[in-house]
Amino acid sequence: MNLYEAIFVRKTVRKFKMKLMEQSKLDGIMGFAGSIPMLFENLAVEFKIIENVSSGPGVSGPFHVKAPY
Repeated sequence: MNLYEAIFVRKTVRKFKMKLMEQSKLDGIMGFAGSIPMLFENLAVEFKIIENVSSGPGVSGPFHVKAPY
């Protein structure tokens, strides 16, 4: 499958399961995010995963989507 074909089979998720993820999966995501090569080396970048299941509103604003992370 090439990029053109992938455009027609993509899916958008709009309903999320509001349950906690395993810590090992979150660690894997953070490990992957830390291994991405930076376009500009002198630009500071910080990655955070905000848990929004058991705590109060983690993220809010006009484009807020009710999602667990």
